[in-house]
Amino acid sequence: MPGMGALLRLTGASVDPARRGHIKQALVNIVHPAEDLVGYVDGEALEIHLRLMTDAGKPFALRDYQRDAADVFYARGAAHGGSGVVVLPCGAGKTIVGMATMEETQCNTLILTPGAVAVRQWIMAIFLLLFHPGCYQFSMCNHSLQ
Repeated sequence: MPGMGALLRLTGASVDPARRGHIKQALVNIVHPAEDLVGYVDGEALEIHLRLMTDAGKPFALRDYQRDAADVFYARGAAHGGSGVVVLPCGAGKTIVGMATMEETQCNTLILTPGAVAVRQWIMAIFLLLFHPGCYQFSMCNHSLQ
């Protein structure tokens, strides 16, 4: 990308919000990931807590690395938190880390998955491990990108 050298020397820049993704992708393509601190819109408040016992009566607690991952991801709501990728091996509890992050944020959360199997995993985990005094709403959409 012509002129990218000058851009790399900047310590900050204002960007049209509609172009943020394009600029971040261009920077990643030249092996220079951007730190995007624009933040998020707060979701509607939702009181939720991880259960201490599953519905099956088994004790439940986060493993230390799961709590650490949720804490680092959320970063107490700081501008640098809430964005990124949680990388753990299969079966290590990425869904549980996500639910721990939901507990930290205490707000409605949109969960995006790559397919129906992951949706079912989330639904089962939420019913088994999250407590909310109200009710849950689940919506499944099947869209293909052109």
